[in-house]
Amino acid sequence: MGDTYRYLKMYDSAYFYLNQACLSPNIHTARSAYQALYYISQEEKDYKKAVEYSNKLWFYQDSIGKTDRNKALIEMQEKYDQQKIINENNLSQIKKDRIIRNVLIALIILSFIIAITNYLYQRKIVSQKQEISEKEEKIRYFTMKIHENETLINRNKMRIEELTIQMEGSLEIKEQWKEQNKIRQEIQQQNETLKLENNNLQNHISNYAQSLKEKSKELEAMEHLSKENQYLHKREAFLCNQLIKQTELFNKLKTTKYIDNKLWQEIKEKIDLLFDNYTKRLCHQIPSLTDGDIQICCLIKLRFSNGDIANMLAISPTSVSKRKLRLKERIVQEIGSLGENQSLDLWLMEY
Repeated sequence: MGDTYRYLKMYDSAYFYLNQACLSPNIHTARSAYQALYYISQEEKDYKKAVEYSNKLWFYQDSIGKTDRNKALIEMQEKYDQQKIINENNLSQIKKDRIIRNVLIALIILSFIIAITNYLYQRKIVSQKQEISEKEEKIRYFTMKIHENETLINRNKMRIEELTIQMEGSLEIKEQWKEQNKIRQEIQQQNETLKLENNNLQNHISNYAQSLKEKSKELEAMEHLSKENQYLHKREAFLCNQLIKQTELFNKLKTTKYIDNKLWQEIKEKIDLLFDNYTKRLCHQIPSLTDGDIQICCLIKLRFSNGDIANMLAISPTSVSKRKLRLKERIVQEIGSLGENQSLDLWLMEY
């Protein structure tokens, strides 16, 4: 307001307002007021007041300069302190990051060492387990093979007994007797080979079991089940033979000189009952079989000799042999082969 009156050359009003402004606590306002008063004094050529106002102006000018410098210094100090704090924080963070990095590197190296150690250890364990598993598998295989051989040996013994009985009834038929004797010798030779193989297998099992210190429970259970199976197989064959001999039909056949159609029907029904639909299975697998062929099959299944069959069918033993030969040809034509060391009689008995 004082400056406005100064520009309007209204110096009295200007002095009034400028003198009030000089009393302001704001040094910038006071400096501006003294500067305006200095200009008015010069315009009025009152140099005494001009010098006084000039001194006041320089005083406030110095105060403002000092204040500005102090403010700048304070700002610089604040910036310095702030930057120092930032630098210290950064340095502290760098140290923390370095520590964390070193710890992470140490952990990575330690983890790598642990991983390698664990891998080598696990590999060793896997290798040992694999070795044990292979030995157990071989023991299991050898054990199963031994029991298969023992089953076959027992089965061959039964075949030899059956062949011996058949040979006693085939003395009159030299060709058939020679064939049966040849089969019996081959079966006996097979049994000797199987026994020798079992001894070798048992030696292998002993060697592997010794390295494993003891057989696994699974192998012991398998061995126990195998023995039970062999026993049940023998028991089944024995009971079937005893059951046949104890039936009224068997006694009737032993005393009957000729079998009529009614008796043949009874024979088929009894045999199907005892031997799981024996005749039906034969007819299904070998459709070309005639009724006469089925009769021969039934009598062979009941373990009658050629002489007994000849009496029951009212034919000669030679005719029985010829009928058996034709029957064998039909069966082989259908299934391809009776199997190794198998005669027609043995094949039908085990069917």
